[in-house]
Amino acid sequence: FNLWSQLLRLTHPMPSTLRKSGKMSKASQNRKTLLDKVVYFFTWLSINYSVHINTYMMDPWERRIF
Repeated sequence: FNLWSQLLRLTHPMPSTLRKSGKMSKASQNRKTLLDKVVYFFTWLSINYSVHINTYMMDPWERRIF
């Protein structure tokens, strides 16, 4: 839940600030940068999620099995 609140805090102001600062000529460029940020964020999130699963979930699960 804490991670999702941070995610909302990080992603929510992005489109509004882009809309405020970006003119019609810069709309495509802003869309590209926002897409890059989203892609980068989700790759970072997947890496952190896999690390979190490996360290906190798999360890006790393996201990239970062996």
